[in-house]
Amino acid sequence: MKRNVLMLLICFVMSMAMNVVAQEREQLPQFPGGDAELMSFVAQNLVYPEQAVKDKVQGRVIVEMVIEKTGEVADAKILRSVSPECDAEVLRIVNLMPKWTPGYKDGEPVRTTFVLPVVFKL
Repeated sequence: MKRNVLMLLICFVMSMAMNVVAQEREQLPQFPGGDAELMSFVAQNLVYPEQAVKDKVQGRVIVEMVIEKTGEVADAKILRSVSPECDAEVLRIVNLMPKWTPGYKDGEPVRTTFVLPVVFKL
């Protein structure tokens, strides 16, 4: 019993150590202020398109964008569409975004793909 607990503890410590090493080597891009600020930015800037309101369009637009080594947002494209008006609104918001903190791998900034869902709900 003691041996099983000791082995479990050793495995846990080793996995934690590997996690720390992976975190030091790789870092995802981050919106200024973190995820909460990203959600706030989207909520504050989102304008529900009039035609989508009239047509009672709801759903989740999924946009893919690239965070460049410099932190700039580029190459945004819609992966999942709700309507042309909602898609255009999401692309408009993405183009308003400030520079992000870029992703890092092995201590160097890297070009990273980021996927963001934006929900339209009446």
